[in-house]
Amino acid sequence: MTRTGIARLGEARLNMVADTYPGGGTAAPGSAPGQLGHIIEINANDVKYNATVGTLYGAKYQYVQVVRQAQDCAPAVGLMCFWLDRAAFTVTTVVTGYDIAGVFINALTDLQYGWICIDGKCKVRMAANVTKVAPAKGDLCLAVAADVVDVLLDATALTSVEVAKIVGVICDDGVIAADGALVQVALKIGNENS
Repeated sequence: MTRTGIARLGEARLNMVADTYPGGGTAAPGSAPGQLGHIIEINANDVKYNATVGTLYGAKYQYVQVVRQAQDCAPAVGLMCFWLDRAAFTVTTVVTGYDIAGVFINALTDLQYGWICIDGKCKVRMAANVTKVAPAKGDLCLAVAADVVDVLLDATALTSVEVAKIVGVICDDGVIAADGALVQVALKIGNENS
């Protein structure tokens, strides 16, 4: 289910939004309870962000709620998020059958609302030990455990299991500092909500 329309941004910089209630506000139901699930598309010239949190690019972003589970890690910039409940627009960092929702653009705590990148360029966290020794522009990125991405060896045959894990392709120019680094990826998640 996709919701589009006008988004309420109490904080103009997308990667600073960490709402306690939908659309911000100090009490339930929030300033914009109908905003949950909304998708906005921002071009590269208009995207506003806090550079100390991370760089954002022209892309599609979706407003979701984070629900932490006992075994998950804290949402942080560049980590993958997975659908916990598509209909309720709730995401988690726990890998749920590789039902990829998007990429966190900031750190959110349990039950907070914020924006995730779902389509376009985005910084994504690489695995601590990337399989391919020297990943490069155009290499395919796949979601792996711990909510990060990996780059397979060039000769690896893709099965339907790997295809379900596709996040996108590296679009950084130059040398890629892979292990544990944030790398610019052109997302190709296939998110039905985008």
